[in-house]
Amino acid sequence: MVLLITPTERAVLQLLADGNATRDIASRLRLSERAIDAMVTALRERMGAASLVEAIADARRRGVLGMARCDIEKLSVAAATDDV
Repeated sequence: MVLLITPTERAVLQLLADGNATRDIASRLRLSERAIDAMVTALRERMGAASLVEAIADARRRGVLGMARCDIEKLSVAAATDDV
């Protein structure tokens, strides 16, 4: 089964996998903490994952994670200018 996720969802998963807190991710991507939590919940449900750890492990298995830091930085800038 193919996992279709947006660049923002991918960035959130990668940042969580790298150990970043929801508050830091929200600030970095210029989103609310509530938006990040909702995104993670929706991703977990779509992936059928019981936990965030399971979702991250599944995303790694599927090759979804591994985004270069420079791509996350570009996404942060795009979000700040509403280009996402």
